[in-house]
Amino acid sequence: MPLIGLYRYFPFGGLQKDALRLIEELLRRGEEVCCLTTSWLGEQPSSPRFSLRLVRPRGLTNTSRMESFGREFARLAAERRAAGDVAVAMNRLPGADVYFAADACMRTTLRQKPLWPLLRLLPRYRAILCQENAVVVNPHTRFLLISERQRQDFLRDYPGLSSERLVMLPPGINPACAGHVIGAEQRQRLRQSLGVPEGVPLVVSVGTNWRVKGMDRALDALLELPCHYAIIGNDAPEAIERLRRRHRFPAGRFAFTGPRSDIPDLLCAADLMVHLARSEGAGSVLLEALACGLPVVCTELCGFSPYVAAVSPSLVLAEPFSVPVARHAIAQALDTLPDLRGAVRGACEGQDFTRRTTFFADFLLEQRHSPHAS
Repeated sequence: MPLIGLYRYFPFGGLQKDALRLIEELLRRGEEVCCLTTSWLGEQPSSPRFSLRLVRPRGLTNTSRMESFGREFARLAAERRAAGDVAVAMNRLPGADVYFAADACMRTTLRQKPLWPLLRLLPRYRAILCQENAVVVNPHTRFLLISERQRQDFLRDYPGLSSERLVMLPPGINPACAGHVIGAEQRQRLRQSLGVPEGVPLVVSVGTNWRVKGMDRALDALLELPCHYAIIGNDAPEAIERLRRRHRFPAGRFAFTGPRSDIPDLLCAADLMVHLARSEGAGSVLLEALACGLPVVCTELCGFSPYVAAVSPSLVLAEPFSVPVARHAIAQALDTLPDLRGAVRGACEGQDFTRRTTFFADFLLEQRHSPHAS
């Protein structure tokens, strides 16, 4: 029975979607699966072979509770290993056979922040660095990486880390996005529901945690452009409204939908996606947009930005971020949408963006027979 450690499950999170797809794939193969987590919001897999183990971690702060959860995961992972089974950590958790590295290397991320020598002394960052180091120093833990940038970062910032422990995962998106199309009437109906006037381009951002995803940057970049902007995500509506007001973006040109289950339809209804993230290990939503035929403007910090650059290098914004540069790139994209859509189709031709889950399951079950899993 594989053990999957996940600090918190909630619908619509990228990491959570990967975890759920892995669980469902393992169940489809006849495996019994146990998920260790502190909370599970939303529907659970209905299979009798799935068991959910909820733990209440001890501690007064988020970091102390995360450390407590890590100790419980390590204990159960050792039990599974002794029984000849395998444990996968979806977060930075010690004792795993396989670590799914959805997050960027924290050492790298910190060095990119102002005053990083001081930040690394704060309890939150110190705890995250300790958790990351605990994963790195365990020679038996294999890393599953989601972008080439991660591989370079980990090898540079952890010189003792063997490259043989790092395995690249293929992309993994919502299969419903692959080649998805909608009719003209449905497209018009969706645009009208978002308040988009006839003939006005619709620009969208998809994601939760507006600061990390750079939605404040998007509001500034789009302010002077003739477009409608919609944010789709799980942030609090009050926080997004305060953000819109703070950046003085007109309410009549803006929509916040909250979390949605019809993302493929919305991507097909849009004209452009902007993803001006400050940190993004991969950014599966970029590939989901491309798979739906939607052009994307993103920052080079997104792990999947090379796929966007294959459409046009001008769509990927270099660091340090500049609002005028972003505004120019977005304006240019809006002016050349027909050509960009053709370029998106060409770049996606022959690409399979949905292989991650099967690869993940294959790799995980192979570790069950490795020497350290016995």
